Amino acid sequence: MTRSALLLAFVAAAGAAQANLLSNGGFETNTWGGTSFLLVQPGDAVITDWAVGQTSVDIVGTDYSPYAGSFAVDLAGTPGPGSVSQGLTLTAQPYVISFFARSTTSDPLNSTISVDLGSFSSSVVATGQWQQYTLVATPGAGLSTFSLGTLPTNGTNGNLFVDNVSI
Repeated sequence: MTRSALLLAFVAAAGAAQANLLSNGGFETNTWGGTSFLLVQPGDAVITDWAVGQTSVDIVGTDYSPYAGSFAVDLAGTPGPGSVSQGLTLTAQPYVISFFARSTTSDPLNSTISVDLGSFSSSVVATGQWQQYTLVATPGAGLSTFSLGTLPTNGTNGNLFVDNVSI
């Protein structure tokens, strides 16, 4: 194998290793398309490939300054608490979970995001500015559910935003 072919094979393998296992991680594909916000309840099929849990979430548009693109999700809903989830099939290996989040409240109880992937569970406390959060999880092989959500006690409106989610 020539040196350039070897380099090309390495770059292709690295790109494949970084592919996002989640669909629609930026929430850009949805049936709403507005600029303000839309309440999304469990069972609503507004956000493509994401299931909504707990009470509700909001899909938010450019009026709420998403991290990237035109949309993000407010996990607090109108009112919260809320969560979004996707089912995945995993192998027994470590996974890097990455997302951007911000909170408009300084109360840690209303700024906490629970992160679950199969048997892995953790949480982060979002700040007032968009910040990237990265976690490493080894959840085990098989069918798993990935979810991001607020604490069940979060009954606020419009304060806990997530965008650009990847595994």
